[in-house]
Order: sequence, then C-alpha cells, then structure tokens
Amino acid sequence: MAERKPIVMVNGQLKELPGGDALPPQPPASHSHAVSDVAGLQTALDGKEPALGFKLTVSTTAPTSPAVGDIWISY
Repeated sequence: MAERKPIVMVNGQLKELPGGDALPPQPPASHSHAVSDVAGLQTALDGKEPALGFKLTVSTTAPTSPAVGDIWISY
C-alpha cells in the first residue's frame, strides 16, 4: 500500500505535502485594514490613552490638537 500524504489548499489548488510534512513554498501575501474597518477598535485604542500617558492617533489626517509626547500613526 502506498504512503498517504496530507493534501493542502495552496493558492486555490490542492497540493500534496512533500516528505517531512513541510508546506510547499508560498508567495508572500499582503493584507491590511483601516482602523475604521474593525468595529470598536478606535474606541478601544482611545480607552488605552489614560493608562499610556499619551494620546495615540491612527488616521490619514494629522491630529487637530496634539500635545507633546502624543503619537500619530499615518496610513
């Protein structure tokens, strides 16, 4: 009886795992979301500000009233 090898889905195609159970090489993938795409994320980040001691802003536009020590992450 032939050895059965696991089958995996890679880029929409079924592939048999090579010996040693290593996955076949895959091209690097990129994936991102805007803060507004994640429900409640900005509110959660805003809630962290008092504990951090500075304001963290993640947006495409500069903060309207920044203070010394605040951090702005532009995307």
